[in-house]
Amino acid sequence: MNKSFRQSMAWLHTWTGLLLGWLLVAIFITGTSAYFREEITLWMQPEVHDSTLQPGTIDMALAALNAKAPDARSWDISLPGPRQTAAELRWQPAKPPEDGRRHRGEQILMDADSGEVVAPRATRGGNFFYRFHFELYGIDRLWARL
Repeated sequence: MNKSFRQSMAWLHTWTGLLLGWLLVAIFITGTSAYFREEITLWMQPEVHDSTLQPGTIDMALAALNAKAPDARSWDISLPGPRQTAAELRWQPAKPPEDGRRHRGEQILMDADSGEVVAPRATRGGNFFYRFHFELYGIDRLWARL
């Protein structure tokens, strides 16, 4: 009972410092990993690794969009590059959603070599690290961002 207030609160200081320190380490590591989120996602989806840009890729992409969404309001084609090896085809449907909310549109991935639609495995990939970095995955969004 001869402990001073400072000595009796040393355990609180120790554990608070450890918890906040490990939290900061997690935030810094996931923030650094989030910089490479496209590469991590590509690594976790090996189905799209072997696609390379060919001279006929644009024609195959236009044919795929014309078959998949002929009445779309707009089309968007992202060709393969260093951070994405498959062609990404996006379009906005002709009719807006019934609930009146904003609709992001539809998208598919296409093998740039053969023109086949690629269905990569469902994974959060690098986006997990990106979200964890500023939302602390598993905690209410408002509190996590604070």
